[in-house]
Amino acid sequence: DGLETVLDKKVRANLGKYLNLFVNLECLGLRKGGLRRLDKVSLPKLTQMNISYNLFADAAAVVKAISSVPALQILDFRQNPLMDLKGYDPDHVPDPDHILWQTLLPKCPNLLTLNGSVLDPYRKSMAMAKSKTKDIRNNRSWNIFLLCLEQLPEMAHPDFEHEFAAGNILSMDLH
Repeated sequence: DGLETVLDKKVRANLGKYLNLFVNLECLGLRKGGLRRLDKVSLPKLTQMNISYNLFADAAAVVKAISSVPALQILDFRQNPLMDLKGYDPDHVPDPDHILWQTLLPKCPNLLTLNGSVLDPYRKSMAMAKSKTKDIRNNRSWNIFLLCLEQLPEMAHPDFEHEFAAGNILSMDLH
């Protein structure tokens, strides 16, 4: 419990650099680590990260910690000071308008579970559509995709309209 009792301040400040040596790491638990930030972690195979019960005070610190973890599917940052801010639902998931939500999702497109809650695909797509990040703003394909998705029911033959409802589409390949 608490990396501050095991690692000195200099090592904790460079923890991301040391973690990057573990290139095949898939699961990382830093719960109760006394961390205020985590240098940009670059772990391409990491799918699970638990940084709950730390001292992350703002959204930028969390986004910086995960911005180079493209395969991340499960992230838990509950019980950090940033959770005291407004904009979270009772399940500890940020509202679609929350800045963390809008900056986190473009960095982690594979994210499925956040703070112990399975992400609602609709809320996820709304947050990405509202994203202010350069990744999404400049992504013309994403805007075209959203436009097409909105128009699918109208484009379908009336007899098949129900098959094109967003919940009925299981896969899509856009080139």
